[in-house]
Amino acid sequence: MKQIFLSALVATFCLGTSAAAKDPSDVHPPKPSTVLEELLRDAHKKLSQQKKKKLSNEVLDSLFGKLHNAKSKQVAILLANAIWKIWSRSGSPTADLLLAQGERAMLAGNQRIAISILSTVIDQYPDFVEARNKRATAYFLAFDYDNSISDINEVLKREPRHFGALSGLGLIYHRLGKNKKALASFRRALAIHPFLDDAQKAVKSLAGDIEQDI
Repeated sequence: MKQIFLSALVATFCLGTSAAAKDPSDVHPPKPSTVLEELLRDAHKKLSQQKKKKLSNEVLDSLFGKLHNAKSKQVAILLANAIWKIWSRSGSPTADLLLAQGERAMLAGNQRIAISILSTVIDQYPDFVEARNKRATAYFLAFDYDNSISDINEVLKREPRHFGALSGLGLIYHRLGKNKKALASFRRALAIHPFLDDAQKAVKSLAGDIEQDI
């Protein structure tokens, strides 16, 4: 990626030099110091984003460790809420705002609008995991289970510990009558967040049904 960036930069400078006689605006090219300052600002911004991402990952690792070992439901809820807050921050105010708008549309029952808004976020920020998770939810509410599962799989590729996505996957499989897969998904969610009430109830019910079938 760095090599591509440098090649593009060199090509830009070369084109600027060869086109000087044709384009009057190139008679006074930017001062080297100005170009260097812009490059340094961009590099610092990227470095800051990397540091923030690294810090968020370190905090998430700590929170997940504590959540797994939580001794009470109250503590688990506090830890899970902290994790959700981190997941909901993309690093871009615009993406965060669009995510909130998508959530509001979803809660209002406007799934088509929610999917459209969240798709815009995902197109611009493909690694924003929570945007995919929210779109998976909107697809689920629109009874589009295939697209919901597709989004959930993308979420789990990027964040295998996403207990919300795992619970959603279990719910979809249950509705599709794939109870063994549903049970496995709910159990995976509980291995991460042991105090998920709905997942606990689902595991108890599904395990009983599967044992009776056997």
